[in-house]
Amino acid sequence: MILKIVSFILVFLFIIASCATSLKMPSSDKPSWLINLGDYANGGLVATGCSGMHIKGLDAQKKLAVQRAVSSLSMQKSTKVQTISNTNEKRNRGVLQSSKYSSSSQYQTNTNISFEIKKEYYDKLNKEYCVLIKE
Repeated sequence: MILKIVSFILVFLFIIASCATSLKMPSSDKPSWLINLGDYANGGLVATGCSGMHIKGLDAQKKLAVQRAVSSLSMQKSTKVQTISNTNEKRNRGVLQSSKYSSSSQYQTNTNISFEIKKEYYDKLNKEYCVLIKE
């Protein structure tokens, strides 16, 4: 009797363990430049910017990621950046009727910032767009 109970418990634990390993979410393989920029600097300034899904689509998502990368690059050059973002939503009994997003940035610097986009990455799993820029 005890042997049957122990056997049942072991089989039950084995089933749970095998189900737990098969339910893992697939991982997204992010590029190395999102983790460590050291290999990409080569004597110049580099920065990354990422953006999740955007209400205005992929083009607006890309522009926001570049804007974030430029802001990061300008901060490395002691540039003052002020970004203002506004989101307005109209709801009727909890249901979204309309939404509006606007963003503006102001830069104060005595230094010109020029850059080129070196790498781009789109994470299909998380719907996130990232960009690597270099001065």
